[in-house]
Amino acid sequence: MVKLAKVVFTIIFLAGAVGHPVRGAATPVVHKEFDSQSRLTISVSDEGWGESRIQDIEKVLYSAAGEILAYIPNTPELAIIVRHSEDQPLTLYKRGPNGEFIVLLTAQDMRWAQFAYQFSHEFCHVLAMNSKVTDNPNQWFEESLGETASLFALRRMSKTWRSSPPYPNWKDYASSLRSYAQNTINESHRSLPSDMTLSEWFEENEKSLRNDPYLREKDELVANQLLSLFEENPDGWAAVTYLNRSQPSRRQTFEEYLKAATRNSRRL
Repeated sequence: MVKLAKVVFTIIFLAGAVGHPVRGAATPVVHKEFDSQSRLTISVSDEGWGESRIQDIEKVLYSAAGEILAYIPNTPELAIIVRHSEDQPLTLYKRGPNGEFIVLLTAQDMRWAQFAYQFSHEFCHVLAMNSKVTDNPNQWFEESLGETASLFALRRMSKTWRSSPPYPNWKDYASSLRSYAQNTINESHRSLPSDMTLSEWFEENEKSLRNDPYLREKDELVANQLLSLFEENPDGWAAVTYLNRSQPSRRQTFEEYLKAATRNSRRL
């Protein structure tokens, strides 16, 4: 397979697999504000969050989710239970008593940017509706998308909160959301080597990504490259919901994985 085809196919899938036209960089993208509570229920447990109030955490999480849901018109109603963890952010395979997704976050106190960053990544897993599959060699891509979702949501929230913050006195937090995202983007390991294209980098690193999807620095490098694509073509978030509707196999190539997701989108 031609190495560049893998990257090109990713772009085609993300930007157009669900029937949306690809937007060029010169086309202005309308920033949508969305009431995420119309299709999403978030219930935050009452322990482990330090000085932050439950209702404030929920405001932040709804805000983060809304920046992505605004571009996914046909998402079914979702329910998420959010619990604190001392270990790491995680979306459990186990569901709640009424089928709710269970998301663990480590953020505490009034670190709203960290709450948004962690939750947006896990919310991407919720949208992908991943089941417990241990032999998906392309799970790294979903991890990269989760990181992309974190950066995307933070940057969008920073714009939304300038005019429509969850509370009027939170308007000044907009700049801290933007700074958190930018500081993350600027981490050195997230940039491609100066003498290498994304397709060349992918050819060199695909084997290690397939063997271990949780190589964070590699996943985060991919996320940085995908961020501009999603910011120019935010309707591409709808494609994420089709990623795991087919049973993967250990031998499935990345291109086959995306083609299967594209077929899933056309069946619905």
